[in-house]
Amino acid sequence: MKESIQLVQDNNDHVVNEKAFRKENVEKLLSNLRCIDVATNILNLNMERARSNQRYLKAKEHSSMVFDLKSNRVFWNARTGSQPLNVVDFYCEYNQFSKAEGLAKLLDFYYTKYDEIDKDIYLYDDELEETYRQKEFVLPIANENNQTVIDYLTHKRCLDKDLVEDLINKHLLFEDTFHNAVFISYDLENKEKPVFGCRRGTGETKFQLDVYGSNKQNGFFYKCPIPTDTLVVTEAVIDGLSYATLTKDNPNAHILASSGCGCALSTLKYNLKNNEELKDIKKIRLMLDLDDAGKTASNKIIEAYKNKSLFKISENESIEEKAFDIKSVKFNLKGHEQLKINDLNQLLQVKHYYEENARKREIMKEHPERYTVLKVHDSYDSKNEPVENEQNEEINEHDAQTL
Repeated sequence: MKESIQLVQDNNDHVVNEKAFRKENVEKLLSNLRCIDVATNILNLNMERARSNQRYLKAKEHSSMVFDLKSNRVFWNARTGSQPLNVVDFYCEYNQFSKAEGLAKLLDFYYTKYDEIDKDIYLYDDELEETYRQKEFVLPIANENNQTVIDYLTHKRCLDKDLVEDLINKHLLFEDTFHNAVFISYDLENKEKPVFGCRRGTGETKFQLDVYGSNKQNGFFYKCPIPTDTLVVTEAVIDGLSYATLTKDNPNAHILASSGCGCALSTLKYNLKNNEELKDIKKIRLMLDLDDAGKTASNKIIEAYKNKSLFKISENESIEEKAFDIKSVKFNLKGHEQLKINDLNQLLQVKHYYEENARKREIMKEHPERYTVLKVHDSYDSKNEPVENEQNEEINEHDAQTL
């Protein structure tokens, strides 16, 4: 039996949790913006090697300011002695801002201006103990094959295998030498030029990081295989591809995935301006996470549409205003509405779980001779434990809550 998903309009349009939204934005900034990026690309400092070990750089303008590229810390002896500074502390100390003022300014610059500036990207290779300087966006080194990523995305994340292989064939996905999944998108004008990459770990430890120098506003766009006037917006690539998997038998929308909820509005603006595939869009469905941060980001997009700021790219630039049917959407699994599902990939995994359970139960009904269902009062004697023959199948029930 196919489990059916339910997509309904979220009528709770006034849920705005600025604290949760800001918290997620700060976490994104701290994981993607490094001290060396602030120094070279925001403060315009010039770097030179500090020691024989290439792990350390220092600013030519401040001889006591040393950057540790491995730990992402700054040591500024003239100001803070031996106390290391993280990216926010460094920015505040350099500009003599309070923590609150400095963080607000840094968040604003990172989410609204950082993508537009030319950058120097310093990368430290821990294995080779060498530092490289890049003047443009460069993708990680590819692994010799993509098998770990294919297994992870199809088995653990439940994405459709044909979809995953199609992404690989179209150079939208590959496995790097650390066995991370690297999703790629290309410049909206120069289709051969990669400008955005996000890395997602395939191991037990959670790892997600945008490739340094990525244009976050570009986001990740997946074109619907049939003509459509609908765009689905998600806050992560795997969520977007989960929607493509859920609707593979009835594709109905282009998909635009942003790099976190904090980028969703700017990514949508950028694509409405530059993405030719969206010129005939009439409906926008916001399927960001159903936590407070995701709901707040969705409501910011709806408010931007209502007050027309969605069409204002900058102080001096606007795009043509259009009438959209724009809605925030809730999703759940029909018959299992009591389950708390936070994002589209969780929805896909839960759907897969129940379908697999139903399939196994059908097999048990078709072949009752293979299975013995234990009754509550059946005793267990290890000495008389039956040995399964080759025809027996073990049915493992998993707790859906762990998904």
